[in-house]
Amino acid sequence: MLFRSDRESGSAQKPLGKWQPIRHRCVEMADQRAVEPLFEGPVDIIGDIHGERSALESLLRKLGYDHRGRHREGRKLVFVGDLVDRGPDSKGVIDYIMELEKQGYKIRKLMGNHEDYCLTAWEEDQDVRSFLGIRPKTSTQKEWETYGGKQALESWDVDRPRDIPQKYIDWMKELEYFIEVGDFVIVHAGLNFELENPFDDRYAMIWIREFQVDESKL
Repeated sequence: MLFRSDRESGSAQKPLGKWQPIRHRCVEMADQRAVEPLFEGPVDIIGDIHGERSALESLLRKLGYDHRGRHREGRKLVFVGDLVDRGPDSKGVIDYIMELEKQGYKIRKLMGNHEDYCLTAWEEDQDVRSFLGIRPKTSTQKEWETYGGKQALESWDVDRPRDIPQKYIDWMKELEYFIEVGDFVIVHAGLNFELENPFDDRYAMIWIREFQVDESKL
């Protein structure tokens, strides 16, 4: 979701601190943002990939990016979340972006509700204990699997969220909640304009569906 902003351009504001499970509550972020330089030049903003690595690679080729993620016109990439679930290769999508980053290419990535689902299922699964050799699934895992988590787990060749390799969990925890590009604010879902400062609500940024824009708060 993009919003035009009257705030000072040329910077991005990134929430400080680690990911917290927020799917069922609002977490305030007041005084928890830091200004970070944003890469300059035009950007391509790419929506929900949902585990479709081959489609992502094809899209980037059509947009003019080479196999290393570089563009002949110097364009940059912004992913707006929901990189995982539903499609057959959530792991491959993250591997591909990780490889681009390893080559030194700067990419901006936002948290989507499906990454939040995955992380919440992973965290809750840490505390599950087996009984008579059976370790039940958490309610969050069962729910997540119905929305594409089953395919995501299969891409990592695991049955439990707790068995997803740690490097992928750490990578998802570092996803941003919003960034600013020029005159625009980019979030995955939307903003809660009922608050005096809509940037105080991370839940809305990744889960909200219906809202009325109040441009005076941007």
